[in-house]
Amino acid sequence: MKNKHLILIAIVVILCPLFVNAIMLIPNRWASGDNPWIGFWGSYLGAILSASAAFVILFVQRKDNRKENENNREANKKENNINRVLQLREITYRQETEWLYNLQKAVLENLSVYSPNSITSLIDYLLQIDFSQQDNEKVQNETKELLDKILMADTTVGMIVASNITNNILQYNGLRNDMYGKTCGIICDIQVASVAIFCLNNDRRYNRSLLEKCYSKELSEILMQGETYETYIKLKEFVTSIRKKYCDLYESFRTASIECIVSENRRIKGELSAGID
Repeated sequence: MKNKHLILIAIVVILCPLFVNAIMLIPNRWASGDNPWIGFWGSYLGAILSASAAFVILFVQRKDNRKENENNREANKKENNINRVLQLREITYRQETEWLYNLQKAVLENLSVYSPNSITSLIDYLLQIDFSQQDNEKVQNETKELLDKILMADTTVGMIVASNITNNILQYNGLRNDMYGKTCGIICDIQVASVAIFCLNNDRRYNRSLLEKCYSKELSEILMQGETYETYIKLKEFVTSIRKKYCDLYESFRTASIECIVSENRRIKGELSAGID
């Protein structure tokens, strides 16, 4: 468009002298050779045409400048919007990265508390031949401490995930709640089994209210058989079976926890690198 204007101006500038010259060549009574009006009209028309050309040039330049300024404003506006989006995305990425770091730290601590080592050591303790009152008290105290640690670690994870609920977190929360409930139930059965084994080892009768504290139906049915040798054998077998059940439960939860961290890390990086509209 700008080139067309320049061509038009060039044509006007070239044709102006030719037009004036053509007028001067027309025979008339004012255009005699010695008439001073010839110079006047030549100067007058030349000035008008020159002013007109200058006006056209000024008009075209102003129009082009206005359009260029509008284009610059639009480009600057778009660039500012892009920069604003990038800045907000960078801030969000930093916040998300910090959140993920805290989540990862809490999840690892949670897995450490849920470690099968604590459960298996308690089971090994229950399976020893001589199980005294002191042994029972030790199991009761250690299980209470373990429950407190699990509650604290699980609460910490719960507070962190509550601030950023995603599809991955929703799925992880369901598994986390299931792990917490089943682990507490297993620990409760260990506490009940400890009391029952102590009573059977020392020829004592256990209180029937102990049945109400059982988490699993299997343990409750075993204790309902009374203080017999068969009950003692089945009780030992039940305690032994807890080891594998809990190890499988923990391994499944550990895998889900790691997958959650990896998925959230992938999500955060994907949001940062997403294209800008």
